[in-house]
Amino acid sequence: SANDTAVPDKQSVEYFRASRDASIVTTPLLHGVKNEIVLASYGGNNTYSFITDFEGLTPTESMGDSITLLDAEGNAAAYMNVEEVRDAAGKASLYNRIDIAPYGDGGQYIVTVTLDEAFLTAPDTVYPLRAAAQISIGSSYINDTDVNTMNPGGNYAGSTTLWTGYINGAKYRSYLQFIFGDYM
Repeated sequence: SANDTAVPDKQSVEYFRASRDASIVTTPLLHGVKNEIVLASYGGNNTYSFITDFEGLTPTESMGDSITLLDAEGNAAAYMNVEEVRDAAGKASLYNRIDIAPYGDGGQYIVTVTLDEAFLTAPDTVYPLRAAAQISIGSSYINDTDVNTMNPGGNYAGSTTLWTGYINGAKYRSYLQFIFGDYM
């Protein structure tokens, strides 16, 4: 059940023990929704699965950290991604995955988020921790990506997260392209 007292601003809803050992906090965003997996402690599990229906959108294969959702014309309409896992001391891990597979015959999918088990079990990880996953509405007028020194050949164009700076030993740079159309 939702616990509104845990979220006094009423902008988020927390579902306690929505999974075996995790709560889910759902927050509406301007262009989507963010779900956070909240762990009070490590219970031996680092994967969390959810069954969903994208109401006419077709997911692409996971790129590891993100999944693009295509409309009927094949255009990117939305993006689903898993961001960082951050502990109570502010330490973060970016080594998390999001995967997707068809579920049944009714157009549903099972989305699986796999959190960095080494981070979850590290002796210096301070609980509770939060893993953010979100769905963002896309736009055909903006292209963006980031690159990093740890994976210079990686393609992150479908990710909804742009990283900049030094993160976990890698240097990140972000790039944006705005498409304005033809000028007369």
